[in-house]
Amino acid sequence: MSPAPIPAGSQRGLLMAIGGAEDRAGARRILRHFYTLAGGDDARLVVIPTASEDRQGAGQMHLDIFQSFGAATVEILPVFNRQDAIEPAHLAPLQAATGIFLVGGNQLRFSALLGGTPLAQAIRRANAAGVRPHCLNCSRSSTPRAWRIFSAG
Repeated sequence: MSPAPIPAGSQRGLLMAIGGAEDRAGARRILRHFYTLAGGDDARLVVIPTASEDRQGAGQMHLDIFQSFGAATVEILPVFNRQDAIEPAHLAPLQAATGIFLVGGNQLRFSALLGGTPLAQAIRRANAAGVRPHCLNCSRSSTPRAWRIFSAG
């Protein structure tokens, strides 16, 4: 799958790879940097916890963190299977997002559940249109295949 074309007058959004050391309990510098790049208090964030073993808990935790920073909106997309990834209601929040946070965990779950779906295509289009930052929180178990699904290049 090739990258989504960049619309005229746009610049591709950032890809911020965290690597699993996001410090969710301390100073939260990395998460705060993501929030700032995504618009600070004006940020409209979408959290996608698909890769996490505890999808609901991880999604809620990140929602709480970004709300505590003061984000204008934070929405969790409950994408737990391929059917969820083709659900039209899950595409709309990405169109308004200023930042997309893909929660870490088993990155193979991303490739298995999202690869080639309308949701993966919408994430790529948002990144091509300049959504900042497009964030992938990866653990050591990440694979090149999982990266290619969402890569900007």
